[in-house]
Amino acid sequence: MADQQAQRRLLDARAEVREGLAQNDPQKFIDGFQTAHGLREASCLSVLNLLDLHMVPRSKVYASILEHLSAKLISRIATLNFDQLKAMLPKTYPYVSSPELRAVPFGILQRMCLLGNIPVDVSKSLAETPRVFELAPIEIKRQVWEANSKLFTQTMLRVLRVYCTETPYAAMNMDDLRRVLPQARYHDSALVSILDLIGQSKELYNSFLAILRTQFFKGAERVYCTLRADALMALHEAAVAALYQVDPCHKLTWCTAACMREGTMDLRRAQDLMALVEAHKDTAVIGDAAMVLGDPFATQMLTATIVRALGDSVTAYQLPAESELLGIALRLRSLGESAVDILKNTTFSLPPPSPQLVTVFLPLVAAMMVKDRLTAAAEPRVLLDCPAGLWAWMADPIASRVILHYAFERAEAGELERVAPLLGGLWASAPDQAVAPTFLVPMCTSLAHWSHRLAHDDLTASLFDRFFVPAAAVHAAVRVHALQLLVLGRASVQSTLLSRLCRQLLGDPDRPAEVGEDAAMFSMLAEYVPDAATRAVLTQRAALLAPPDNGGTPVGSPQMDEAPMED
Repeated sequence: MADQQAQRRLLDARAEVREGLAQNDPQKFIDGFQTAHGLREASCLSVLNLLDLHMVPRSKVYASILEHLSAKLISRIATLNFDQLKAMLPKTYPYVSSPELRAVPFGILQRMCLLGNIPVDVSKSLAETPRVFELAPIEIKRQVWEANSKLFTQTMLRVLRVYCTETPYAAMNMDDLRRVLPQARYHDSALVSILDLIGQSKELYNSFLAILRTQFFKGAERVYCTLRADALMALHEAAVAALYQVDPCHKLTWCTAACMREGTMDLRRAQDLMALVEAHKDTAVIGDAAMVLGDPFATQMLTATIVRALGDSVTAYQLPAESELLGIALRLRSLGESAVDILKNTTFSLPPPSPQLVTVFLPLVAAMMVKDRLTAAAEPRVLLDCPAGLWAWMADPIASRVILHYAFERAEAGELERVAPLLGGLWASAPDQAVAPTFLVPMCTSLAHWSHRLAHDDLTASLFDRFFVPAAAVHAAVRVHALQLLVLGRASVQSTLLSRLCRQLLGDPDRPAEVGEDAAMFSMLAEYVPDAATRAVLTQRAALLAPPDNGGTPVGSPQMDEAPMED
């Protein structure tokens, strides 16, 4: 409304000037207009005339005077009380659309925000004038948002889209999830901008949490769980006690963050977490607690705890059901996995773990652990098959994550004889999970550290024939990872086996380049391949991928390279 009034006054003034210049002598009209609307103080006239003689435009003079007087007035605003500010506001607010004058009404409103609340009619006017509202200081915007939740929701949704797009935490792999420290996430620029919108307003913070819950159960994107936990802990780090102390999930989130820093949790921490959850059972807080525990970083920590607790129970000759730590970790993991259903159905109860998960799946994994340990001690080079009933559990989100984590841990430990059957079973039962970047990338990175182990023919053949070769035929990313692994282990792999695997993995040598491929990869493999046919295909692929040199001939082409090695 203020913007429309200012526009009308500007149009009226322009029309008056056009009409006056058209109907009168221009110089006389200008002199009269300046007399009527300019400075009328007699003491100023001589100065204005002097500036006219020096060819200083009146517009520049008035702009300088306006800037000086505005600065002087704004400096006095900080000394006025609320009633004085309220009396000044009607006289200055009509000029809020003027770029030269809007600092004055904005300064008054900012001061009023510190002392109390801005008038309702002004808040409504700003909400109806988007162009002016976008220029307002953040303190004014917060009070307008408090009175207009729809406007705040629109603004927050825009910022959340930026967060979901720019945050690196939405698609982190298993290794990154345990390596990124919580404190590093609390200073994310997108998160800081979100908290800057909220300030210390409890109303806006509660609205923000409601928006997160709604967006989460609509799209089931776990990045909102990360944001729910990180926003609360960022407020804790910034000492915004007015907000984090009233959040019922504060202690739960703080304790979970402490466990994530350790990568796992002990029994005492697990008991603390369970007590904090049970203190809010059958209340709406369970929905927020489920989001905190459904954060991928928390999920990774809980999964690591389950695998470790299961290993400890094997060491202690216990049944999985007898481990208190394992039971608590499963209950917390089940709560986090059920976050969407809890919020969508408003069933605020603690979901128990699946009975079959405890009585069937965990004993299967425990039996596999026992067999792996005994074989590793007696016959470390023996390749073992996984329990037959294990792969039927890949459809269960908790069980599948445990299997993936166990396979990753075995790869990190260099137990490739255990990894080969696990990868083969994963590809046969759940190929999408086996080649998901969140699992494939850290798995191949771990295997790369043990590339010298590829000297064992049976192990190498099993690893590639059961997983890499069939998966590479379907997924280009797997082909690149497999070739990179062969490059690292090229000196260890038996030459005939290396030739066969290169032929199976290479595919069409004239296909377009894939991400991660380069000429050096194929050139290095060609040096270790014994048969001329395979070596020629690898050299052809290297020549295709090599960038042209200054003369336009591809580097690594047959014209530039030495003659191929003979058999």
